[in-house]
Amino acid sequence: LYMIFGSNKKNALNMGKNGRIVAALDIGTSKVVCIIAKFSETKGIEIIGVGHQASKGVRAGHIVDISLAERVIGQAIHSAEQSARLHLRGNPLEQIIVGITSRNAERYPSEAELSLKGQMINDYHLNKVRNNCLSHDIPDSMEIIHKISFGYNIDGNDHIKNPVGIAANTLKTRALEIAVPALPLRNLSSAIEANHIDIELFCLNPYASSLGAMVEEESDMNAILVDIGAGTSDISMFSEGHLIYSTSLPIGGNHITSDIAKGLTTPVAHAERIKTLYGSALHSPLNDRDLIDVPLIGEDDIANNIQIPRSDLLGIIKPRLDEIFEMIRATIDDSGLSDLCGRRVILTGGTAQMPGIAALAEFVLDKQVRVGKPNLHEKISNPIFSSASGLLLYGFNHLDETPRVTSPYSSWSMIDQLKQWVRDNW
Repeated sequence: LYMIFGSNKKNALNMGKNGRIVAALDIGTSKVVCIIAKFSETKGIEIIGVGHQASKGVRAGHIVDISLAERVIGQAIHSAEQSARLHLRGNPLEQIIVGITSRNAERYPSEAELSLKGQMINDYHLNKVRNNCLSHDIPDSMEIIHKISFGYNIDGNDHIKNPVGIAANTLKTRALEIAVPALPLRNLSSAIEANHIDIELFCLNPYASSLGAMVEEESDMNAILVDIGAGTSDISMFSEGHLIYSTSLPIGGNHITSDIAKGLTTPVAHAERIKTLYGSALHSPLNDRDLIDVPLIGEDDIANNIQIPRSDLLGIIKPRLDEIFEMIRATIDDSGLSDLCGRRVILTGGTAQMPGIAALAEFVLDKQVRVGKPNLHEKISNPIFSSASGLLLYGFNHLDETPRVTSPYSSWSMIDQLKQWVRDNW
């Protein structure tokens, strides 16, 4: 009977989301953010808890010191739980959705066809053709984290989202499975689960950022999302509203900070402050007259600070930004999918806050560029929260893209399931 009727795991996932609480964890090179949200039919998605800590033990999306990572992850989660304690009623979080780097991720596109011979399409047929499509033989060294369907084709008519109730001869679908290396995933899981919380599911950070920063019209069309964080630059490519490509480059805002620290002989903390306060992607004649105080390494006396024109700072920042955008452009071109994704780019992440960066990106990428930020709540409207916001949206709206593949019979009554099984086998 289990082989015929399947597991009911998906039924639990498809329960009404009214009152559902979702927690998201974004583990970056510079910060660890935990956000807790609750859904209600009257208020929609409501942010009920936020916690964040300076990141430790993480570099370019990977755990490099598991004990340090465990500690800051636990602190961020505990802080979010405390701010949400009235909604949680004193109970700790049990599950959390976790963002992960897409570096070294592998894509497995496929398609499947089901012969119907004039039958009217129902949920059983949709689940069956989808499960036939999502059946790759993935290497043991990889772990599947996304199974994304791209809609249906009925007798040659494409882009059909809901074909239930339509009589047809053939039903086709396309899908994409995304897998990531298993060992880094295991290390990340250990650091999180050491804090006595289970991982509900994983989501690629670039995909999450796109959900958090793109407006509805953009998510339904062709576009590219670029999230420039501290240690990585993540790229997501969309065609007709579907994720078709995702990757991560090991370069980001920290490389700019490091360049400033070395170029001006100033401590990294001061370099980050100078970048935030005075950095820009574009030069202006006024920059030659603006002077910046720069503390030097090993000098505690403010009287020993030096002054430099702001143009010197921009002369350090712009070459690195040029390099980042050239790498992004090359990655987009090398994917072979640029023509499918149109000319629109949404830029987000901490580095996206730098003045003039959209104009520079437009020049290098030769595309229309805007800076995107999440709009779930004013508390998290900064571009640095795009990934965490997207993880929440993924948890509320995209559970059908998790690796939990259901039996094609799971949403039917037992009698209906048995009838369909008999039709298919006799």
